[in-house]
Amino acid sequence: KILLLIKLVQLTVQTKLYVTVLLAIFLGIVLIIALYLFILKQNHNKSLEKNYELINYQKELLQKSNLSLKENESRLTKLNATKDKFFSIIAHDLKNPFSTLIGISELMISEPEIKHTEDFEELLKGMFQTAQSGHNLLENLLEWSRSQIESIKVEPKPILLKDICHSTLSFFQETAKAKGISFNAEKLNDKQVFADYNMLNFICRNLINNAIKFSHKGGKVDMTAETKDKMIIIHIKDYGIG
Repeated sequence: KILLLIKLVQLTVQTKLYVTVLLAIFLGIVLIIALYLFILKQNHNKSLEKNYELINYQKELLQKSNLSLKENESRLTKLNATKDKFFSIIAHDLKNPFSTLIGISELMISEPEIKHTEDFEELLKGMFQTAQSGHNLLENLLEWSRSQIESIKVEPKPILLKDICHSTLSFFQETAKAKGISFNAEKLNDKQVFADYNMLNFICRNLINNAIKFSHKGGKVDMTAETKDKMIIIHIKDYGIG
């Protein structure tokens, strides 16, 4: 009986040991599976984070692209508006020399005896100056067209202000003469500016054209310049309704 009892005790201990071992193995397997699932979840979360980052990055790129497209669209709209305005001004400026040439030509045709008068030489001189001014205007138009195709190139250089103003005034000489308008540019002196010749010429021509347009017959247009803070301010003043 004692031996039997001892064997039963030994069997019970062994059974508990086996159960403990099996339980430990089971817990180990569960732990490994849990760890594996945890690692999978972490990798999945990292993958999701990377996908979110990629999506956000692509979203930012799209937003920047849309913004760039809107800016380009706005820039193109402004360029088209500038182009239309430019051609409108050019067409208006070209009208003046052609009107003068047509008027002088009609006078010569309708009154052939004018060829034998003292005014004939003045008429020819006026035709030459008008044709030359129209040619210069066309050159400016072609230069502007090239700048739009090749991209705008600003080429500033030292310019005598009185030279560019006198050149601009000569362009409107016949128009001003027909309206009895005199120019006063004596106060320009020898002031030198650093600017793009074509752009400055274009601005002065536009301002002088408006001054003539809004002046009364027999009026005058004054052109002066003053130095202020290393800059030169040009004044083009008329005494008309403008």
